[in-house]
Amino acid sequence: MSRNTLAIFLALGAVLSWSTAATAFALTLRQLSVAMTLFLAALTAALFFTVVVFSRADLRRAIGPASIGPSLLRGLLNPFLYYVILFHAYERLPAQEAQPLNYTWPLMIVLLAAIFRGESLTRAHVLGLGVSFLGVLVISTRGDLLGFNVSDPLGAALAVGSSVVWASYWILNVSDARPAAVKLMTNFWVGSLLTGAYLLWTGDRTLTAGGLAGGAYIGLFEMGIPFLLWMMAMTWTTHTARIGNLVFLSPFLSLFFVHRFVGEEILPSSFWGLTLIVAGIVIQRALGGRGRRAAAAGAIVLVGLATGSTPGIARADDDAGEDSFVESFLRAPDRMKSWAQDDPATIDLLERYMPEAWLAPSSYGPIDFYEDYLPECVLRDANDGRRVVADTVTRIDLERVHRTARFYLDYTLPQYEAIAEPKRGIVSPAYGRIYEDTIVLPGGSEQVLLFLKYSFVFPYSGLPREIAGWKRFVGGLIGDPNAWHELDIHGAVHVVLEAGDHAPVGILLAQHNHHRVFLVGHDFDWPANDRVPVGFAQFSNEPYLLLPGDTVRREPAAGNPMEMEWIFGRSARAPVTSGHDVVYGIAEGAIRVPLRLETLPLDDPLYTATISLGDRPKIWGVYETWFQAGPPGIDFYTLPALRNLGDLLLFWWANPRDDHYFRLVAENVRDWDDHDLAPILDYQRGRWFQRDHGFQRER
Repeated sequence: MSRNTLAIFLALGAVLSWSTAATAFALTLRQLSVAMTLFLAALTAALFFTVVVFSRADLRRAIGPASIGPSLLRGLLNPFLYYVILFHAYERLPAQEAQPLNYTWPLMIVLLAAIFRGESLTRAHVLGLGVSFLGVLVISTRGDLLGFNVSDPLGAALAVGSSVVWASYWILNVSDARPAAVKLMTNFWVGSLLTGAYLLWTGDRTLTAGGLAGGAYIGLFEMGIPFLLWMMAMTWTTHTARIGNLVFLSPFLSLFFVHRFVGEEILPSSFWGLTLIVAGIVIQRALGGRGRRAAAAGAIVLVGLATGSTPGIARADDDAGEDSFVESFLRAPDRMKSWAQDDPATIDLLERYMPEAWLAPSSYGPIDFYEDYLPECVLRDANDGRRVVADTVTRIDLERVHRTARFYLDYTLPQYEAIAEPKRGIVSPAYGRIYEDTIVLPGGSEQVLLFLKYSFVFPYSGLPREIAGWKRFVGGLIGDPNAWHELDIHGAVHVVLEAGDHAPVGILLAQHNHHRVFLVGHDFDWPANDRVPVGFAQFSNEPYLLLPGDTVRREPAAGNPMEMEWIFGRSARAPVTSGHDVVYGIAEGAIRVPLRLETLPLDDPLYTATISLGDRPKIWGVYETWFQAGPPGIDFYTLPALRNLGDLLLFWWANPRDDHYFRLVAENVRDWDDHDLAPILDYQRGRWFQRDHGFQRER
């Protein structure tokens, strides 16, 4: 390992340690007084640095009477005065507000250096101060800038005031020539004595086991170990600026820990206020001559804030993406005919062709939506702070709210319990429908097809089982890769039949946001019992055709359905949203699941709901994204332009060696919302006509 690589790991260790500080403050101050918390933390840090100093002969030699005097004032400032003020701020404010307000200390250093050391303030400094001060106002007013209603003026003043004390300590420390470890050791011993006196004066000496652990943690992982790691990183690296920039990760990671472990719902004002504060610091550093790229980054952040969006970041209050998709889908022409659910012909046909279901081991199993899923849900109101408005949700409740956008379901059964579902030995429902659609072929001839759609309900949907290590790491920071969102209902098996004689044509499989088509006599032989074996991929629950002799297969998959070169094996270059589904063959441990047919009314909420039927989590408690939200009803399954199953079949009937088809896709499909499918469908109708009339047999 090179010196610079080691330096990066050391710096990241320090950043990660500092990122947990706000969480430790908030949790410890729930059990102990400010004085007791600070006494335990300062004493722990003093003991830590004593061990560090006395373990090295060169540091021991730097200790003497002359090393004590400079620490009297410095120890008064830090740890005593700084943490007394900061901890009182944490007593009054949520951690998500106290931590960003305290992060203004780099700006205070510039301001105090100008006041007391005569250093000039450049335009960059003034601009950075202004931007960061705006961030302070956003946090303090919780976004109500026009009303200027500061939620807790004293708490905000304490948090910002602590940064002034820290900046004063830092400026004073610049002129101190003693070794850093010696300075910190003597400063913390002075601070411990002052804090002990303060503890005796306040008289609140309550101590709990959890509080003791919290105080010791703060002393080690906020005051002690990260400073040592940071000093070592700066010593080892040859790129100090690169290491220094890592510190900007800390406040944002801190918000994640506060949300995850303190339980605070992160307000948009906290996130955007912190972003403004950091942007101000970046502007000062960049325009002060330390890099134009950083200046550009700061400008992008500011432009994003001004317009209400930033590149790659969804706004916290922006759920228009799913709304527009649902509305577009409902507006799309629907030429299909749905067979009556209570017609004996419907039930007979669905029973005859119901597929075999095979599961991967240690994965989810299909469950009953109304018997297993809905009773474990609560109903939340997105417009009222995500408040629970119903602890239990009945079928009647769902029918009442299933098209009211402000509500959504939240499944409460933990992921590890959901995996145990298939072990119950229950007979799982396959929700069946029959759709009739007509394909208009060249020359005006028509072919009427039946689509027997079998849908399955899984409690969670995971990412593809095999994804790159960095993707799994990043995914783990914002969610659970094996339970990416609640409720999986859009993976479906369509058995395609001729309308006249019900002769099997093939199957259309809905996987992730894309589909695959397999035709009888071309891709597989139709089974004698009329039940096509289908294997559900591990954790992602996507259906795949099982073939004789299958072992364990790795199938390319992608969250973006337009990554067709990857999906159909034409490209080995993995897109960002891609991975491999893992599918177990019958001979390699796949588990057979007994199925029963379930035919719900055509207007049942499981199909027609426009609300999210699973949780709508916010990443790190800050902003909501569509890709982790629970899905709308089964009816909303693909691009609106492919709503009719005949078109869906034609579009996804792809021959990987057909360069013309993929060229048409590249030319006419630019994005989920930007496409012209007519040229592709016209070409595919020609291929289908040739196939149907024996002119073409592709391999």
